[in-house]
Amino acid sequence: MLTITQIIIIILYLCFVVYIFLIEPNLVKVKDYKIRIRNLPDFLNNLTIVHLSDLHIVNLNKKEHLCINKINQIYPDLIVITGDLIGNVHGINSVLTFINSLKSRYGLFGVFGNEEYQSLYYHHLEEIINSKITILKNSHLKINLPNNKNFFIIGLDDPVFGRDDLERATQGLPKNGFKILLTHSPEIIKKYPKDKFDNFDLILCGHVHGGQVRLPLIGPLLIPSHCPRKYNSGLHKIRKNYILINRGIGTCPLTIRFFCRPEISVIRLSQVTK
Repeated sequence: MLTITQIIIIILYLCFVVYIFLIEPNLVKVKDYKIRIRNLPDFLNNLTIVHLSDLHIVNLNKKEHLCINKINQIYPDLIVITGDLIGNVHGINSVLTFINSLKSRYGLFGVFGNEEYQSLYYHHLEEIINSKITILKNSHLKINLPNNKNFFIIGLDDPVFGRDDLERATQGLPKNGFKILLTHSPEIIKKYPKDKFDNFDLILCGHVHGGQVRLPLIGPLLIPSHCPRKYNSGLHKIRKNYILINRGIGTCPLTIRFFCRPEISVIRLSQVTK
């Protein structure tokens, strides 16, 4: 017969399992980042960007609908998604519904991650490309704002499977102007010399999921091997500019999170004041 202590331990263990598998993976956090950019043009002061990553959508459940509602309530100037939109070969319709439900002033832009290039999902890429989102594959785009103002978004194709080409993505890109680089994984920091990123004001990526399982004082237990451990989540400085690594909405391979809630990043740009 079990003792009271044993029963308490079993109950605590079951509560822990329920929490990490069923509760925290659905506790979406809206995290605000106020990023001060040196020489930010006046017309971009207070520009609001919602950054999503690693959706891994299979079905549109309560979590996904919550994300849609939170984002549309913010009604940002810009929405960007840095890869791994799809989580299951049967999830394409849910992905398209999610994308087409989002609202922003100047559009929805993104890049593909390694999940999009899995053999089971590959034939769905055209459906995503032809949806509401503009996918950048080693290319850049000028975003036109009112009063003939503009800035640039540069998108690298998935670096996990070696599809990224920074030189091609920046070919013909003007030297001046505010520039945001989208890439799926922070491993580009190891792949390219850091001075290659000096021409970008902000780099946005995901892939690492924050490790999904994090311990106090230790941090993530496991991150993808090609990603510098330092860049597992959050905002970091690269020389004179910034990189923001989103913890993702979904999970992979296990539906598990601990001290690492799903994240919607809300970025507000501001000028550096003296």
